[in-house]
Amino acid sequence: MFAAGIWLFLPSNYYIRKALVHLMPKIDQYPIFENRIVKARDPQSWPLSEYYNQLSIPDKYIKDFDKYGTVAYVIIQNGELLFEQYWDNYSPQSHSNSFSMAKSIVSFAIGCALDDGAIENVDQPVSDFFPQFKDYNGKTMTIRHLLTMSAGVDFQEAYTSISSPTTQLYYGNNLEKIVFGMKQIEEPGVNFIYQSGVTQLLAYILEKATGENISSYVSRKIWTPIQAEENALWSLDHKDGFEKAYCCFNSNARDFARLGQLVLNKGKWNDKQVIPQQYVTDATTADNDLIFKKHEEENRQYGYQIWLLEKNGMKIPYLRGIKGQYVFIIPDKNAVVVRLGHKSSGNETDEWHYPEDVDLWLDCAIDMLDETPRHARLVFGGDLMQHIPQVYAAKNSNNGYDYTESFRYVKPIFEQADLAFINLETTFTTSGYYTGFPLFRSPGEIVQTLSDIGIDVAVTANNHIFDGGKNGVYTTLNLLDSAGIKHTGVFADSHEFITNHPLILQSKGLRFALLNYTYGTNGLPTPDGLSVNRIDSFNIARDIALIDRTKIDGIIVFFHWGYEYARQPNDEQRKLADLCHRYGAEIVIGSHPHVVQPIVTHEDTYMDYSGREKKNIGNITIYSLG
Repeated sequence: MFAAGIWLFLPSNYYIRKALVHLMPKIDQYPIFENRIVKARDPQSWPLSEYYNQLSIPDKYIKDFDKYGTVAYVIIQNGELLFEQYWDNYSPQSHSNSFSMAKSIVSFAIGCALDDGAIENVDQPVSDFFPQFKDYNGKTMTIRHLLTMSAGVDFQEAYTSISSPTTQLYYGNNLEKIVFGMKQIEEPGVNFIYQSGVTQLLAYILEKATGENISSYVSRKIWTPIQAEENALWSLDHKDGFEKAYCCFNSNARDFARLGQLVLNKGKWNDKQVIPQQYVTDATTADNDLIFKKHEEENRQYGYQIWLLEKNGMKIPYLRGIKGQYVFIIPDKNAVVVRLGHKSSGNETDEWHYPEDVDLWLDCAIDMLDETPRHARLVFGGDLMQHIPQVYAAKNSNNGYDYTESFRYVKPIFEQADLAFINLETTFTTSGYYTGFPLFRSPGEIVQTLSDIGIDVAVTANNHIFDGGKNGVYTTLNLLDSAGIKHTGVFADSHEFITNHPLILQSKGLRFALLNYTYGTNGLPTPDGLSVNRIDSFNIARDIALIDRTKIDGIIVFFHWGYEYARQPNDEQRKLADLCHRYGAEIVIGSHPHVVQPIVTHEDTYMDYSGREKKNIGNITIYSLG
């Protein structure tokens, strides 16, 4: 007994004494550790939704909320605080341990370091920073392998063993000894094996690459730019020591939600790109070449230190901690959901292998979001074309083209839109050969200006789309893609037709299907390999009827039709509009006459995709935008 007591008090067994005193990790244990402040230097409150806390958690979920010891549940939608509730004396300011959600924060910081140039790329060898991690059988361990948990080291993730390296990381006072004691035992880049020590190694790389501790770096590059309301605390292994980066980032539900919003915004906060957009895309994409070793199957569940799942056809990245800490990002609902609590389910689902309680938090949020009134502001612009005097007017002193002034008066209107549309009645070229009527070829510089003023979508099925020939179409579509402007109507190939017909648009938690058709192309034939949607009543009715209304909130049909300069719609326009509404389209928009034609509202019934009769109220037709 005496010998056992001496053994316990050996310096190397410090972590065991602490583990025996405190038993299992708890969400409020940060006071028992030394902590470093992650400063929030530009705090801003979440804007409140007009429906803030007007909903309540449905009764059928309340028992399980209590069962798992929930302390916070927060829903953000459209960048606004929609709902929040707290239990167990927790408040919006209460700190709670992130546990392994911190791994995602480390990944975000890696993205920032890549953007800074402190790290060359994700395929940079780990040995550039720490030479002891050399090649294994000729294969080099890289930062990508650490991000994807495929490093091939001997760290054993175990939460119930007092002697496991995980317990030593959490309760111990020498992270460095454990991390740099890891040995390579298999080829990297083969198996996904979840290992906290790997994240900790990433943090050491961050410190070495950036020259500052990770708390300071995250404060400067992430926590302050996303305008966190409260300082966070990152627990250390000892006084003035190193952050337990794989876990132990202590904050509140509102500020954890900001991390989810950052992912939802593709790395952007307000007008600032905090994390490179491409990095966020890569981080939320699974490396299917890896084997999920625990289940001996293809990896679909993990990106760069962030979990992935699919539910009800929705792809949902999420941050996850062992005690049921979650930040869910739901792009289909334009929403972020945070759940903090004392425990999670010990069981996993069969297909995606996530804790069973995940369904509880997501189902509850989706039910509440579906009960929330939703609205989006759509702005439709008329015909965009360039006559030669307009081209000359935009020419600048550098022999380039600047269209800022051309759109000065409409920019404020487009900027107010949640979705802004334009009818693109010209093709673009970068060759310097520009023409006006009757064949429109305009400078490609205008495309970036369209993006800058807030244009989200260009419809391209019109009588001038083939004015620049096949190359003109390719150039136009490529420029739109590079500017991030979605498009439909003319298609470069069959794959694009399948992808963009109908074009699915999302805004403010609403999903729209956009169809676009033209009466013709001024007699110009369709170039080989391309396709354009032409007006055909049968095809239009079929296209609308095939849209699954269980997944779409509204159908928009954009026509290029009618007679130029006619102030009233003709019979064909009226018949086509009626057809669209009869089959379920809510909005019909027209272009080509170059003058404004009447706006008409409709109330009628339609047949949905399953053949059931539905009623449309408040449908609208704008026969011509002018």
